[in-house]
Amino acid sequence: MDVLDCLRLQARRLRYEREKVNMANSMYYKALIALLLIVYFFGRVYILGPIKLRSNNRIKASPTPKFINLSELPQFVVSHFGEAYHKLVPAGFTLVAYLDISETIRGIFHYVMLLENKSTLDNCWVSVLAIQAGNELKPRTTKTEFFVRINDGATIIVNNTPKLGLFGPVPGKTVMRVPELRDVSKLYEAFLKIVQLNAKSPKISLVGKNPITLVQESMMKELTDQVATGYLELTEKRDAYMPTWKGACLMAWKSLWPVKPIRNMFWKSGNRKTLRELNIGVW
Repeated sequence: MDVLDCLRLQARRLRYEREKVNMANSMYYKALIALLLIVYFFGRVYILGPIKLRSNNRIKASPTPKFINLSELPQFVVSHFGEAYHKLVPAGFTLVAYLDISETIRGIFHYVMLLENKSTLDNCWVSVLAIQAGNELKPRTTKTEFFVRINDGATIIVNNTPKLGLFGPVPGKTVMRVPELRDVSKLYEAFLKIVQLNAKSPKISLVGKNPITLVQESMMKELTDQVATGYLELTEKRDAYMPTWKGACLMAWKSLWPVKPIRNMFWKSGNRKTLRELNIGVW
């Protein structure tokens, strides 16, 4: 091998080493750019989300439920109420009232069928939420909720809402969410077992109470409880509640990836354990 061949070999080695360095630098910069884009995207969402939530959300401070006739309701609401009613009558429930509480949250139409069980002192709300789509209302979600107040100040609630709540936990308030139980009669069976497990003292009777007053008190208590948790505060005019910065951040972040799937994972794990212990089969 002569000198010229040696120089050529050395040049090839230098070129190879330079290409390796360039490739490594290129991969490094690509990874850095990708990381910065991810941080920018999620950072923007995690910052703008709470700002938007705090700016746009107002909940009326003094809810004013109104009685409404079944004939005034959209057909999909009538159908849902009728199906739930016929399944709950055999369990001892009687109709108390149909209520419209749509003024509570802007843009949401909220209709409630309130029922009571005079023998067990249990109460039930069957709710339908709807939104305006053009010239007609479209269903958004439905929920059936059984609740009872206990003499020691506790409240026990079992519902089948499809979404995890965003508000903060309240001491003395047990909430069990079983979205798989869309059949309200089976949901009530689950409620009875959960009450038996958690109720440490006698139930408080709400039978015969004015339904408007009952709903107003329940809604206002939920709002004032969230003031105590630091999630809500009154506006300057004191006519509505709005998220605090703490509440806006926590509620927004609970709705975003990866917090939302992690919350769902932990909720499913705990929920399944409790339901199996009570021999409530939903899976």
